[in-house]
Amino acid sequence: MQARYYDPVIGRFLSIDPQTMLSQNLDPRFFNRYAYTFNDPINWTDPNGECPWCAVIAVIYVADKIYGAYDAAQTAKGIADGSIDPVDAAVEQGASQLGGLIAGPIGRQVGKRGARVGKTIKPDGSSKASDIAAKAEEVGFTPSQTKNGPLKFKDENGVDRVTIKSGSDRAPGSSGSHVELKDSNGQRVSPSGDPVTRKSPENHTPIIEDR
Repeated sequence: MQARYYDPVIGRFLSIDPQTMLSQNLDPRFFNRYAYTFNDPINWTDPNGECPWCAVIAVIYVADKIYGAYDAAQTAKGIADGSIDPVDAAVEQGASQLGGLIAGPIGRQVGKRGARVGKTIKPDGSSKASDIAAKAEEVGFTPSQTKNGPLKFKDENGVDRVTIKSGSDRAPGSSGSHVELKDSNGQRVSPSGDPVTRKSPENHTPIIEDR
């Protein structure tokens, strides 16, 4: 990156890091301004020579770029065959870019997938369980179901993002077949992505059970 030059023989940069303990909230790891990645190159990387960052985050960032390319290809295919409205795709892309400015690459990926599932769910109860399940799998959520339990779709962190239920009387409006959604933090949300509570009507969107 030509920000600083690194000597691999001595394992040190040849010029000081512009980030200091003072600029990094007195973090003692920044005390040695010639050190490379806090002397821990296994768990940290420093791509621009100015500030180390966790190698795990770097992997997630690269994965996000790969997923983004795949998602763009799927969107283009959907527009071509008529299954995706080009206006909706443009709006979603704009929301994704705004989300990226706020939440970064992980937020873009997670929010976009949840929104794609939510778009398949109509508030009038005409959505089919099979279509919702197919979309949940398409975006990368993993199905799981215990004996006599509801069908759930989990993300890579184990959060139940989509739950298809046959119905119960534990909350108002949940006696019939319905779908429940959560965001990546486990917060219950409506199909449009708004936060809701367990007893909120929007948490129990009615569906047609056709599985």
